[in-house]
Amino acid sequence: MAFAFGSAEAHNSVTPAASIVDQARTAVRFGLAPSRALLACTSAAAALCGVGDRVGALEVDMDADLVLWSGDPLDSSSRPLLVVVDGRIALDQRPAK
Repeated sequence: MAFAFGSAEAHNSVTPAASIVDQARTAVRFGLAPSRALLACTSAAAALCGVGDRVGALEVDMDADLVLWSGDPLDSSSRPLLVVVDGRIALDQRPAK
């Protein structure tokens, strides 16, 4: 059964618990397989919204917004280091070399 996480982020919530990644982390804590949780944030969510042919996976000819995490995105200590939206860097918190 396909499912996706919903988020209050689209409604200007600043509550961390409202984020999709936090919902995925909570679901994993309660027994959901991490791979299913990530799918519910990416390709499964895109497919359910009818846009799986354009977004939701890293493939040639697909639109891609990317997040580079400091570690496993489902680990609560991980933080976004780099965010790319529409081919432009929206956030860059990578350590300086």
